[in-house]
Amino acid sequence: MNKAITNEILVSYSQCPRKAYLLLCIDQRGIPNEYISIVQQRKEALQRNYINAFKQKNPDVQPYSLDNLKSGINYLADVTLATECLEAECGLLTKINESSSRSNYSYEPTIFVGTYSIAKEHKLELLFVGHVLNKIQNKLPASGRIIAMGEDSQFLR
Repeated sequence: MNKAITNEILVSYSQCPRKAYLLLCIDQRGIPNEYISIVQQRKEALQRNYINAFKQKNPDVQPYSLDNLKSGINYLADVTLATECLEAECGLLTKINESSSRSNYSYEPTIFVGTYSIAKEHKLELLFVGHVLNKIQNKLPASGRIIAMGEDSQFLR
């Protein structure tokens, strides 16, 4: 059985190859430590609150689906991109009106983190999401965005 390489597995590999191996190859999961659980809960709350506020200003936010991606919806929320043996999650995809090989637009990802600072692991995660998005839309995103607690954000190009 081939499992997909996810954001979590890639970031884990950068920190500890053994942890990544266990996440990839072992079905049984242990109990995450309290810090990891708190950071994940904060990330989910930040993403939910940000997208709800974003929907107030931009009512055309739609849930992610491949059909919505192909039809060119301006904003797609709660995204899980899957291709080959890669799977990436991000909070929001934003349509950018530029030319790509399939159409005259492409998407750029936004991820959320449950900490007040942006670490190299978050940048790696955004790069991975961009790579998987490239596989789907045949165009590497020109930039992406990381939103941290306190609504501090960072654009990466």
